[in-house]
Amino acid sequence: MVAADLLTRPQSHRAFFHIRAAGRGIVLVVEGEGMGSGFEDEFRPVDDILRSGHRTRGVDAFTLTYLRAERQIRKIFTHLIFQSEAFDHKNSQQLRQALHDAPDLSFKKLTDGIQRLANVTVAELVGAEYDRLFKVLQKAKRYRDKLFHGQLPDQYVSTEEFIQIERDIRTWCELLAAGALKHIGYDGILDSHRKLKRPEIVKRVTELVPNLKAYEEFLKKLR
Repeated sequence: MVAADLLTRPQSHRAFFHIRAAGRGIVLVVEGEGMGSGFEDEFRPVDDILRSGHRTRGVDAFTLTYLRAERQIRKIFTHLIFQSEAFDHKNSQQLRQALHDAPDLSFKKLTDGIQRLANVTVAELVGAEYDRLFKVLQKAKRYRDKLFHGQLPDQYVSTEEFIQIERDIRTWCELLAAGALKHIGYDGILDSHRKLKRPEIVKRVTELVPNLKAYEEFLKKLR
């Protein structure tokens, strides 16, 4: 069983409890006021598709959720970069352009970047389900790449299998959000260009990325 650690938002001391399924276990979450709405809003379009009954609902929901997983890891990375004392909102466009211009910025490279910046691995953020769910993500990427190029996966994939993969990817996103919120202060869902008061992260990131040129070089070193 994977349990989300007690979660709080810096701007709110009010909290409520709820229990929800995650993977093969139960997650007890203590949330600050309104904290769950961002994650729920992020996946509302996917839920609408799944409820539609349309024959392509499985592959459509799978595709949207996989894209959300990619976006979440990217936003956690860019959030960490934004914690450098060298940057504020006037640098947002420059930071986005540097990310856009970086060659072959893969999921793996972004996770390497997160570890360097936050001194914590994505495996630690996701928790005990990491190995199982990462294998699901690897399979999902193969399927997504085939679909993106107008090809069918090598084997027949039923609507039910696509829906199960979508559930697993969503569990990954939920566990990553909980772990990142605890260790970093940001879940990868809301706007990533926001400053948080995490002195240890600010110090580490500023040392690694003291200016825009250093950021461009940092991106090139990710493996």
